[in-house]
Amino acid sequence: MARAPGRSKHTILLFPLILLTVSLLEEIGWAYLRTEIRSIVLRVVLRLVLVGGAFSVASELVEPFLRGLFTRARNVTKRGVGPRFGPWPFYVVAYGLLFAAYYVAETRGVRVFLP
Repeated sequence: MARAPGRSKHTILLFPLILLTVSLLEEIGWAYLRTEIRSIVLRVVLRLVLVGGAFSVASELVEPFLRGLFTRARNVTKRGVGPRFGPWPFYVVAYGLLFAAYYVAETRGVRVFLP
């Protein structure tokens, strides 16, 4: 994967993790929306409004929160496992769990994540 100037390999690995997590949460939210609102037109209007607003909220609040959360977890993993392995155990576990969540969402549907 080509790196952009000034970006570390950890940033390049962290950014897709953030996007995939937000995407999964978004799908769970839309599944809930489909169960609660029967009108297709109203659901489409709400989705457009929410997605439009969600991009600004995500860029200002959610992305920095997730970046901090994942960065702290990566650093704790790096310290706990030691310099021999670095942050790689964190990435293996994080992407593995994300893969498992997407696999469950595809095989059983995202409604399985709803209360």
